Amino acid sequence: MYIPSFYKFFVGFVAVIFAMSISDNAHALFAGPGCGTGCLTYRHSVPGNIFQQMLITTIMFFGISYCLGYLVEKHNWVVGYTRKILALGIYFTPFVLNYFSYYRMNGVSVVMTAATTFVCILLMSHPFRSRYKFLATAFAAIDRPNDQPLTLAWLSTSIIASWCVVIVWYLSIGPNSWPYIFVALFISGVGDALAEPVGIKFGRNKYNVRAIWTDKIYARSIEGSICVFLSGVVAVVIAGQLFPYANFEQFLWSLILIPIVTTIAEAKSPHTWDQPFIIGSCGLISAYILQLSQTW
Repeated sequence: MYIPSFYKFFVGFVAVIFAMSISDNAHALFAGPGCGTGCLTYRHSVPGNIFQQMLITTIMFFGISYCLGYLVEKHNWVVGYTRKILALGIYFTPFVLNYFSYYRMNGVSVVMTAATTFVCILLMSHPFRSRYKFLATAFAAIDRPNDQPLTLAWLSTSIIASWCVVIVWYLSIGPNSWPYIFVALFISGVGDALAEPVGIKFGRNKYNVRAIWTDKIYARSIEGSICVFLSGVVAVVIAGQLFPYANFEQFLWSLILIPIVTTIAEAKSPHTWDQPFIIGSCGLISAYILQLSQTW
């Protein structure tokens, strides 16, 4: 049968890629020209290979989305759940690659994951998914009924806007912004991903938001917004372990301001466009905190 055959192929392919990723010989085979200290590894000074990362990201994206789409089509899983499970899976891809393939995660790895995901999403557009059942099933994992027919329009433009904000943010502030970029990506990746399923399951206190290009009203929940707030607290603490703050005051102001501001930004953002608002608000707050830190 088609489904079992696909699963066998997918598991086998992932196993091969995984073996290649942790193999020293594979590093010698896939390694490109040196890329500086940003590509240093935990155990070897072997340059990372961006094409290998893109390939693994693509496999993970379509593998996870197809399995979730199959559950939506055949077992009536709620798309609000599957969509966020996929988002979490893609968010953690750079961390998985960092752990299993010896690559030290950096800005390039995160950006390339986002770019690869964007291309994968475009492959789910109607001209492709109308011809290939595999893509149609994968698309079912992200196609919320209430978002039709603007699902891909909202999703793709949100990704573009998010990374435009990140690029402008980094160019404006420089390397000092990287800890806060991590915080913003964590909140938008983990907090926002958990907010919808928590809101669906436990949300009792609803509020309404609008969406771009339509007059439809969509509901969010305070319970979901609490997830965003808590993820902000966790992100600030984790960032302090990865990129030590200059002083305690910087950490304290980050812990006070970032969770509150990003939660408000997410609550006020248009439907499906919360990520650029979360990242943008975090960028503004980080610029303010970095400016204040110069006086401490």
